[in-house]
Amino acid sequence: MRLLPFVTALAVLTGCSDSGGNAEESQEIQYKVITGSGNSVYPIDEGKYSSPVDTEHISVPEGMTTRYGYEQLDKSGKDIYNLILTAMKNCDETAEIPNIDSSGKLYNRILELIRFENPAMFHIGSREIGRISIAAQSFDIKFSYKYSPEEVNTMLRETEKAADKIMVRITADMDEYDIVKLFHDSLITGCKNDENGQYCNTVYGALVDGKALCEGYAKAFSYLCGRAGIENVIVTGKTTTDHMWNMVKLDGNWYHVDVTWDHPSEIITDAFPDAVMYNYFLVSDADAAENRTIDNDYFEPPRATGSVMNYFYHEGMYADSYDAALNCIKNGCEGAAAEERHSYMIKLASDELYETVIENLSSGTDLSAVMSEAGFTGRISYTNMYSSDRIIMFMLEY
Repeated sequence: MRLLPFVTALAVLTGCSDSGGNAEESQEIQYKVITGSGNSVYPIDEGKYSSPVDTEHISVPEGMTTRYGYEQLDKSGKDIYNLILTAMKNCDETAEIPNIDSSGKLYNRILELIRFENPAMFHIGSREIGRISIAAQSFDIKFSYKYSPEEVNTMLRETEKAADKIMVRITADMDEYDIVKLFHDSLITGCKNDENGQYCNTVYGALVDGKALCEGYAKAFSYLCGRAGIENVIVTGKTTTDHMWNMVKLDGNWYHVDVTWDHPSEIITDAFPDAVMYNYFLVSDADAAENRTIDNDYFEPPRATGSVMNYFYHEGMYADSYDAALNCIKNGCEGAAAEERHSYMIKLASDELYETVIENLSSGTDLSAVMSEAGFTGRISYTNMYSSDRIIMFMLEY
């Protein structure tokens, strides 16, 4: 066993940006389902999809809708939400809305909720306040659209088919943690964090085009969870820029999942394309708040106070002593080798323990002994790029 050079590069965190572009000429895509190993609990019928190529209305695929924020609106707010959403699905140029809020905050809140909760509505180009009727106490919202209903529905069918390739890998022995981890890992390894993608803020960009920013990742993850019947919500906030990620409910408790920030930096993925991070996989409010503020302008997000499902606790990769850290390294190596994975992570309980482990690993002696005990004969490298989180990532070559 040889120790690869010590990696000291810094992780690059990519924020969100707006993306536009013209629709390409739509055409029917030939498709063949690629089945996974084992007996999938999601058999795919290639001939039946919930988004037919309708030329007049948007046909929303099953699972591509959430309603957490919607349920926090009062009746009049829900009525307005439904009026606007119906207009968007029908690609109407205007929607007549009751004028019940002179400040305009309610309408902005509803428009943003529709954006978060309806990933299929990626055809919206602009939204503008139009004619105001004093007599009717109403006003118009004018819409422009990037794509025709036929183009959107064709793209949504392609999105469903791309999701099928992930869904078919769910087997009967997988619990909700395993399923959510599958979605998380599949998006990271199957999609590039790329602000130049034409559809990078859409579910289509993440699942079909393979290029996305945080909004595209969050909407794709939400859609996959919806397909699997796992309660979820898209949340927004600020890091160094505006940001979007997810929350999921597992075993009665809510957790944050940030697929965008769990994408390793290029220095790692260039050498290990299947590498996946778990720094922000099923974390609590307290952990999320260490590097972001969470918005509650549009709705009150659920509270995430649990830790049982967090990757490091659930996988036994959390250590509070040096001996426990060595055991985590050994077990992680054995588990990765058994599944032919090329990476795993451990987390240390304190800064002092982290420094001790890094210092001793750099000598190579303890790492060599642990790898020998694990029966690993390949090469191993590790990185201190995530020292602020007290996390060490190990990469294996067989």
